[in-house]
Amino acid sequence: MKRPELAICLAAYEPKAALWRRQLTSLRAQTHQDWVCLIQDDASSPAAYARLRAGVRGDRRFVLRRNSRRLGFYRNFETALGRVPSGVRYVALCDQDDRWHPGKLANSMDLLQSSGAHLVHANMRLVDAQGRVLAPGNWIAGANARVDLESLCLANIVTGAGAVFRAELLEQALPFPAGPGPLYHDHWLALVALSLGDLAYLDTPQWDYVQHGTNTLGHGLPREVMSLRLRLHHFWQRWGAPHHRPSLLKDARHRHAMLLQGSAYAGELRRRLGARLKAGAARELALVQAAEHSLPALAWLWAHGARRGRDLYRIEHQLLEDGIRLRLEAFREALCGRSAGHPRRVEPLKSPC
Repeated sequence: MKRPELAICLAAYEPKAALWRRQLTSLRAQTHQDWVCLIQDDASSPAAYARLRAGVRGDRRFVLRRNSRRLGFYRNFETALGRVPSGVRYVALCDQDDRWHPGKLANSMDLLQSSGAHLVHANMRLVDAQGRVLAPGNWIAGANARVDLESLCLANIVTGAGAVFRAELLEQALPFPAGPGPLYHDHWLALVALSLGDLAYLDTPQWDYVQHGTNTLGHGLPREVMSLRLRLHHFWQRWGAPHHRPSLLKDARHRHAMLLQGSAYAGELRRRLGARLKAGAARELALVQAAEHSLPALAWLWAHGARRGRDLYRIEHQLLEDGIRLRLEAFREALCGRSAGHPRRVEPLKSPC
């Protein structure tokens, strides 16, 4: 029996009936039809699982399996990806409650082939549960062209439901690493892809991302469009206004945990991929690891990002400020005879095998 060209890995849990029907309709309407959809249900209730079964009954392209216990989305996607059959060339990630535009698979596969990238990710429209458009896109223009391995370790810009990648990527990406803190399947897959080769980006929205309830939309102003007055005002808020100190320290500790997580990802990539890392990747990953405990390395990370023109998100700039703030706070507390209160160190990620 001929293998399909592409496998869609769909992680499901307690799907809402209307959104589930809409997503299935959009999959069946794809202009590229040579695919199999591997649905992994994460121990939904009997009623929800019955909805899943009813939606795909009679269509042999959908292969539904159910977990005996709840794994969570990270491990559920890992389980689905482990089912990808040999001979499949491409893999797409899929959520249960979005809506794909008809050309999503075809356009992503075309860009994979023409660019030689390991992974393609696409822009999306933001919509509500009724399909009303809340925002025509979700990225600042040009930002995705600036991403490199250092910045991707610190902040993910790849949304899983918009990603299509070469199936051989799974040889290095599976099994997913284990570790403390929140782990995300799309972040890990994007890091493996960029460590081995390139990412490519489709700026034209290829799917509708459904916003639920209290989701927050929008981006802050890019640094380069801020006036001098506004920059000075922000500087005063960050460093001169004493009533802001507790909240700023809380934010700094949260972002420092992100840095520790990025350092753990970098260490795992260096251990797992070794000589397969693309040129320059080992050096970039080592810099991220060094920035965890070295203020000069953190300053170099910021300067490197600014020189490459990728400081639009201000991630490295914020982390450098955080590093200075946390060290000043530790010095202040030491002078007062109290515990320094450093953030808990995140242990390196470990492969479960």
